[in-house]
Amino acid sequence: MSLFKPKVASEKARQLKELVREVWALPEEVIISVMEIECMESNCPDLETNIILMSDGCEARLFKVYKPLAEVTPDDLLGLKEVS
Repeated sequence: MSLFKPKVASEKARQLKELVREVWALPEEVIISVMEIECMESNCPDLETNIILMSDGCEARLFKVYKPLAEVTPDDLLGLKEVS
């Protein structure tokens, strides 16, 4: 087990948050949370990335990319639909 893995994962999460803010042109007031989790659905890969947007007075909005966090690209974010 690498002692640096959590640091690398947190850096990837920070980079993805910046990418989400840039691609979706989100203001600084919007809080962005990203998480890589095990996908529990039978038709998806082992890992998925959840993107949650939160802002005052609004419900949190969830978006899913069905690939590991480190593999998410700007193209994955374009046209991504909110999970209801």
